[in-house]
Amino acid sequence: MSEVHVDSAEKWHIELTVNPDDTIHLLHTLTHEIGHALGLHHSPLKNAIMYAFVPPKTFPVRLSEADFLAIQNLYGLRNLRKRAKPVAGPVTTTVATTTIATRDTGNSADLFALRRVDVVLVLENRMYVAYRHYLWLVDLNGKSYGRSLLLTDYLRFLPDNFTRLAGAYRRPSGQLVLFVDDTVYMIEYPNFELVPGWPRKLKDMNLPPNAKINAVINTNAGRTFAIYNDEIVAEIDDCSMIAVRHNSLHAIFPGIPPAVTSAVRYIDSNLYFFVKRQFFKYNEFTRSITMAGTN
Repeated sequence: MSEVHVDSAEKWHIELTVNPDDTIHLLHTLTHEIGHALGLHHSPLKNAIMYAFVPPKTFPVRLSEADFLAIQNLYGLRNLRKRAKPVAGPVTTTVATTTIATRDTGNSADLFALRRVDVVLVLENRMYVAYRHYLWLVDLNGKSYGRSLLLTDYLRFLPDNFTRLAGAYRRPSGQLVLFVDDTVYMIEYPNFELVPGWPRKLKDMNLPPNAKINAVINTNAGRTFAIYNDEIVAEIDDCSMIAVRHNSLHAIFPGIPPAVTSAVRYIDSNLYFFVKRQFFKYNEFTRSITMAGTN
């Protein structure tokens, strides 16, 4: 059981008005402490109730979008009834053109009906979206996509018992690097053939052998980061293909909550992080979240 304690030695303002100077608004403090009791950590955003420092004026007391997203990340979205998902406009469905022979998966799942995806990777004008053993190709020009394909039709070297594609990025030299369970593959693009000397194990790259890879992303600055075990980030040297340093998620991407499910550098030059059914648009140069919402 969690408890909230209030120190009677503080000079509290208990009215539902703006607190005078040299007083602390009791409602703001109680809301902040209840957040901790529910499992929330401090937020780096100054307008959040869960910000570590109390601003001098704290009325009216309102939860910020960051506070809402943080609590939804822990307890899920409020769902009073099932509502039809709004569609902004007509979407044409086409089969993506490829030179690789693919099989009909028999899977009729709609890409945009998925609650989460494993990997999103943008290559030229095409976006690759992977979930479990399936792959969707999205044409970014026409905003169209076809039926799901089998990952093993593209990545024929994958073992039959692989679980999922956990992370993928494109090196500055052009090759693709794929994280699958405890194994890392480097392949040529666009022929999807293994580079000699690969695959390697996570431990060969100075990553924990049993690490759970959440996502891997290559930034606009050319730095590669692997998020693993929900809240740790390893920076990978793309020359040696070794993780050269490990840090906390908060230290590298302030404001991004733990347990990221996928991440992508999009064509608008922003980084996007997905946490369950929420997304965070992130500017790597200002190191700040510029937009957040639900998928």
